[in-house]
Amino acid sequence: KLVSIGCDLFAFDADRNKGGLSRMNFQDTKDLCETINNDASHKRLMVEAVTDVIFSKLSHVAEACKGKKSLEASSGTSTFTPREETWGLEGTSNKWLQEVSGYYFASSVLQGVKFTLNSGDAATSTKPINFVFYLDPTEPLNSNDMTRIVNPEVINCIFE
Repeated sequence: KLVSIGCDLFAFDADRNKGGLSRMNFQDTKDLCETINNDASHKRLMVEAVTDVIFSKLSHVAEACKGKKSLEASSGTSTFTPREETWGLEGTSNKWLQEVSGYYFASSVLQGVKFTLNSGDAATSTKPINFVFYLDPTEPLNSNDMTRIVNPEVINCIFE
């Protein structure tokens, strides 16, 4: 069962990580990918999980967007403070960055949100999809300038 897509920075927040989640090490990740790629039954399960999410869960997101549904907070805000792994340019300035799932993140504010749904909405027949927004407070908010980073941006979709 696919429970989320994207980078889960909440796993680094001790107050939210009550289940003791931890990041897989490189070898475990490599072994998992090899298992999926080399075994047809595992590959089939992975494809089924992803297509189920796309066609049964994410389709409700498109409906909510078309219906101009509002977003509401689904959790309190949290902060992500990167380990000082890499000093580099992110956005408009140099800052400490931490690599998580192949992406680099700076100090940020995280906010879980979901669409506000009415009792008659199709999406109420399923559990809500939560999105985690990542906001770098040192960067300007979204603009029409294509050279700027997206801020805030959705970094994770969680299917409860």
